[in-house]
Formats: sequence, C-alpha cells, structure tokens
Amino acid sequence: MTYVGVQETPVGEKPDWESHYPDTDDYWDCKKCGVIKPSRRYKDWFGSDDLDIEIYDYLEENREEHGTPLSVMVSGYMACVVWEDSVIVFGYDGNEYCHSFGFELEAPKKGILSSFNLNPPTLKVDTETT
Repeated sequence: MTYVGVQETPVGEKPDWESHYPDTDDYWDCKKCGVIKPSRRYKDWFGSDDLDIEIYDYLEENREEHGTPLSVMVSGYMACVVWEDSVIVFGYDGNEYCHSFGFELEAPKKGILSSFNLNPPTLKVDTETT
C-alpha cells in the first residue's frame, strides 16, 4: 500500500511533507490489487497516529482471547468493535483528543425492564440468575 497525501500549494511551490497534516482527501493505494481506501491517519499538536493500524493492533492483541469480532465499524477517525458480549469504541475525535470506552452486555433486569429487548439479538447475553 502506498500512502497518498493530498496537499494544495500555490503554483510553483513544492508541498511541505515534513509538516503535512493528514486530511480526509488523503488515501491508501494498493498498486498490486488496485484497491484504494481512505486514509485514517491523524495528527495534531499532541501527536499523531493511524486508526487503521490501531484497529489492527487491537484485534491482534485480542484475537486469542476473543476470536474474530462480529463487526468492525469506522466513522471518521473513530472505530467501533462489536464482540459477542461487548462493544469497544476508540479513536481520535478530530479535536485534539483520543477516546476509548466500552459497553458490556447485562442480563435483562427484573420487572418492567425485563419486557424490553435491551441488547441486540446477535450478541450473547447470560440471562441466568443466581
């Protein structure tokens, strides 16, 4: 994969790639397979990273314990990984901060809440009570 950074410059000037801030116009181009995909690199004065690499690293770190996730969704520089029993969200908010948080499934509560399906049907929920 080749990273293609898009930077507009005045006529006759060369782009300053040393201080290039990744942009939503940047993309990855695979010369071998012909696939072009958006870049998820980000940079601000706090630092920089690449969401695609963060997702890959996260999945590799959790593969042995959790297997393959049900779904990985991406919006901008944020990722959502859906496991059988939890959902993890992480990434860069585009405004100087990185976030990560998760949700674990809970068994339906007793009473009126037990009549609502609060969890998606594709996820496993332990409903046994002790």
